Amino acid sequence: MNLSDKNSTKELFNFLTSKKLINPKEDYIFEIAAGNGRIIKDILCELFSKIDVLEPSQALASYIEKMKDSNPNIKPIYITSVENFYFERKYNILFAGWLVGNLTDANALSFLIKCRTNIHENGIFIIKDNLNEPNAIYSSSEMNQKIRPFKSYEMLFELSRFKIIHDEDTKDWPKRCYMLKIFILKPKN
Repeated sequence: MNLSDKNSTKELFNFLTSKKLINPKEDYIFEIAAGNGRIIKDILCELFSKIDVLEPSQALASYIEKMKDSNPNIKPIYITSVENFYFERKYNILFAGWLVGNLTDANALSFLIKCRTNIHENGIFIIKDNLNEPNAIYSSSEMNQKIRPFKSYEMLFELSRFKIIHDEDTKDWPKRCYMLKIFILKPKN
């Protein structure tokens, strides 16, 4: 894990706890597109007692399965695409890193709506993704990634009935990389 990503994620959870937006001892967190579980291993397992995981890749999910054997905080691991996933419960916290940029606009909107209907009224949705500024959308056919500008994220969040309550750039993120933005969202009532 990039050290600046790890540090900023830890700082983010400390900030959210200090503002009483989350209560790690009680809240149920769902990490979406967890990759090989580096956030779970390095951060979430230290903070949360109830963690559900979604990872589309069986190969990457196998790393999380190994962690689950020694960590009872990790509850179900769902192995399916976000487009085919159906929530079985509502969550206090949804967390997704580098997810929206890997979805088409239509799939991103559909998934955000699905998330909004499966988050508690006072829950939060944390999204970390790369941004391209000022107004251009960059698409990479090699990685099947779409790097959107801030305005595109604002539009997706508005259409899915989320409001941004906080956003920040990842501190010490390498200048040669696309900016890594953190969004904290709440469902609109």
